[in-house]
Amino acid sequence: MKQNNFINNFKKHMKNFFKGFKNKNTSFFIIVLCICLISTALIWKYTSSNENISEEQGEQNSDIVKANEDPYKDYVDKTIKDYEKALEIEDKEEKLAKKNIVESFSKPIEGTISREFNINELVYYETVEEWRTHQGLDINPEGNLVVNAACDGTIEAVNKNSLMGVEIIINHGHDVKTKYCCLSSSSVSVGDDVKQGDKIGTLGIVENIEMSDGPHLHFEISIKDEIYDPTSLYTK
Repeated sequence: MKQNNFINNFKKHMKNFFKGFKNKNTSFFIIVLCICLISTALIWKYTSSNENISEEQGEQNSDIVKANEDPYKDYVDKTIKDYEKALEIEDKEEKLAKKNIVESFSKPIEGTISREFNINELVYYETVEEWRTHQGLDINPEGNLVVNAACDGTIEAVNKNSLMGVEIIINHGHDVKTKYCCLSSSSVSVGDDVKQGDKIGTLGIVENIEMSDGPHLHFEISIKDEIYDPTSLYTK
């Protein structure tokens, strides 16, 4: 019974409370409601703006990364690789060409080796009483004193000096050259084209650094200004 009275009294008080609130505080209620609505709207707008800003910043950062990328990098890298590959192929072809030229050489004169090629040890030169390296091959002729071109080429130089007598240099292309020294005379001039086996000069008794060895041909081969051992021409 008491419980029912309590419930009835509570309902009565609540009804009076809302009735009074409706009559006296309607404006306050509306103001509070408006504030809540405005706050909700502002919070939604702020949250939405932050999301848009984040998206825009992400797009801008992506654009910056793209702007910093080199659009020609792949092309340049490919060009460099192609160039290096071409150089490698060219180098192989050049080495092969040099090898073919040297292997095609013929003996510039028939004879026997009197002084071997030696660039690692000093050799004594009796005429000048000095020790020097020997960058070529000395060949004593067998009867014939005629010196021939070892391969096709162009006469690059014809010199005469006190150390090596008459000296002839032939350029065979691809940086391959041959030098013929200790000649007494020359049969060619600078700029002449010669074929393998053509006469280019004659041996004889001349004053030079190797004159104590008698008439002989001092023969040198160079490839790109590096001295090459010609011994194989007389040992194969």
